[in-house]
Amino acid sequence: MEHKRKNNASALTHLIVICPIVFVFGCDESLQTTPGDLSGNNLSASWTKAQRIIQDALMDDDPLARSRAIEVVASTRQLKLMPQVQRLMQDNSVLVRFAAALAVGDTQYSPAKRSLNKLLKDKDANVIIAAAYAMGKLGSTEHLQILRKAATDSDQVVRANA
Repeated sequence: MEHKRKNNASALTHLIVICPIVFVFGCDESLQTTPGDLSGNNLSASWTKAQRIIQDALMDDDPLARSRAIEVVASTRQLKLMPQVQRLMQDNSVLVRFAAALAVGDTQYSPAKRSLNKLLKDKDANVIIAAAYAMGKLGSTEHLQILRKAATDSDQVVRANA
């Protein structure tokens, strides 16, 4: 019995020592950036891949994925993807329409102004708030009263979005 415990302890010690070594040296990808990683070709290829991922996410079946992709487009100011975001202002999902309207405002994408006007008549109060915000960012301050009114709404979510 004593011999078996020593073997188990020895095996455990070896496992504890070997696992980190295998993990560190067995990884295919380096966590460090080398000058070669920053070359024009690698950076360009990575950027192209990232844009494809964003475009795919903008067309994903999942509304949450589409809304997150819209947020990425706006936060990284990918204006060439804004026509796709503008089309998503007609999406069936409130979450997607809301995110698309915010993105139009945040990027000040004026070609979507006509689409925003349609969203000002949306059936969801939160989408209307996002459209009013975007119109304000585009210089149409006459819609700001929508935000003021929403700030006192009885619905907590509407108030938070205002």
